[in-house]
Amino acid sequence: MVKYKNGLWVCELCGAGYEDKSLSEKCEHWCGTHKSCNLEIIKKARKFVRIL
Repeated sequence: MVKYKNGLWVCELCGAGYEDKSLSEKCEHWCGTHKSCNLEIIKKARKFVRIL
């Protein structure tokens, strides 16, 4: 489940932060399915948020 943190929607698996919730959901789906990041998705990330 994506979280809203510091004004960004964050993928809980890799920490990529997006302005758009749907991009964060796509990122999280990809990360969970493939155990990797998709460059086409993460290039749209605004920043990476530390996950604790």
